[in-house]
Amino acid sequence: MHMVSFSIGSTLSDEPCAQTGITANWVTLQQLECTVYRAALIARFGVPPEGARLAIKSHNHDFGSYAQVEIVFDRDDADSGAWFERVEDGLSTWLEANFTAPVDYDDRAQERVGSRRDAGDVITAALMTSQQLVNSGHATDREHDAVRHLSAAYPACAAEAARRLLAIAADH
Repeated sequence: MHMVSFSIGSTLSDEPCAQTGITANWVTLQQLECTVYRAALIARFGVPPEGARLAIKSHNHDFGSYAQVEIVFDRDDADSGAWFERVEDGLSTWLEANFTAPVDYDDRAQERVGSRRDAGDVITAALMTSQQLVNSGHATDREHDAVRHLSAAYPACAAEAARRLLAIAADH
């Protein structure tokens, strides 16, 4: 067994995010973004196989610590290595996994008041969006996979999404 750790960043490459040393409360916001980014990666690429995981790791910097999502995998395991190859480029936008950003930022990289949502709410909303597309017959493989992957990794969010969708259906 030869474990390797590979950093894929703190959030999606084409999305605004908390800036170390610039954004107020950046440590908390980066942890939230990393948690949601990890869930978006699972939605898109599946639950890591045995011998692999998505970790959130803090690093020290001249301006303070910052968090990043890392892929930890067994280089000697074929399934673990194949999963790494699918995930290593990460995602560019939240939409690629039917997610929305957990925080909105202004043009000075500051959190917009009232925009922050907790990770569970973001994951639940992604499940609802994907499931509604599945239910309507307009889903692609991406939505089918997202529902399956997120339901396996986050059963409490899947149950909450199902409850909310039933409530919406009952209101119509």
